[in-house]
Amino acid sequence: VQNDNLLFWGDKSQGDTLARLTGGREAARAAGVECANCRGRFMLVTDANRDGKLDVFPISDVRVDDFLTPTPLLLNNGNRTFSNHLEMQEYTRTILLTDADGDGHAQEYMVFRATCFRDPSFGEHPESHHEFCSTRPEKTTAIYKFDDEKNQMILISPTYHRSQSNQVYTPWNN
Repeated sequence: VQNDNLLFWGDKSQGDTLARLTGGREAARAAGVECANCRGRFMLVTDANRDGKLDVFPISDVRVDDFLTPTPLLLNNGNRTFSNHLEMQEYTRTILLTDADGDGHAQEYMVFRATCFRDPSFGEHPESHHEFCSTRPEKTTAIYKFDDEKNQMILISPTYHRSQSNQVYTPWNN
């Protein structure tokens, strides 16, 4: 398993006045932010669940082989580890913090979906990819918000499904 991300923590030794950055790939693996076998691009650092701790949402691209590696939201456990929240995982290159529900607070994450199915010249995706990718059509938008009662991100935008004929179906055109 390839470990793509690096993670550095600020640590002070006794007597130091400045923190030193320590870590690397092993620290990323130990914290649960390794982005194993993904095509990582960047990370959104945010407080997604509004608990005062910084969480991360790694952004990655689809691979050209048979690995399905969308990156999930990683919530900070407060002990230098992070938990995967698979309810929010996407292939994207753009994510915005916005006030999508109009309550006066920018607490929603708008994801502009990138390609999920790879270029056909690389061959057909395995069947395991179809369930995930069919609900995340390219060039659609998803809006997520953290639900405190459920302790997870919820999708608050309409859901999309891609048919066999590649037509996008939404609640408005079904």
